[in-house]
Amino acid sequence: MARSPGKTLTLIWITALSMWLTGCGGVQVKSKHNQLQNTLNAYQTTVRWGTLADMYAFLDPELRLEAEIPAHLENLRVTRYEELGSPVIVDDVATVTARISYVHQDRQVERMIQDRQEWRHEPGVGWLRSNPIPDMP
Repeated sequence: MARSPGKTLTLIWITALSMWLTGCGGVQVKSKHNQLQNTLNAYQTTVRWGTLADMYAFLDPELRLEAEIPAHLENLRVTRYEELGSPVIVDDVATVTARISYVHQDRQVERMIQDRQEWRHEPGVGWLRSNPIPDMP
């Protein structure tokens, strides 16, 4: 049985609309993933090449208020920052683990920590670190 031109046109319109809506949702998700990757890259650059105290600027504001920036960070130099796998994203929370190697400049003692980072997406703000920054003894 043949469809009438009106029904076919309606079916095409509904299909196009649903594809457009799906595409918009995909763009939003893709944008959020891109924003996360940009944040992680900025964090890694800050830890690896910047002033270590600046990594506290990535913290959720409540954690930032509670956090005390250790004075000994000025004596540390990061020698390697390596993400161990891709971020795991569930809804608005992402988890990533990084291995950070660093040297105490006054003693030339190298240490390594594994930093399990949790990031939360805040609409209109972006991704913020939602767990404390680990101690670098």
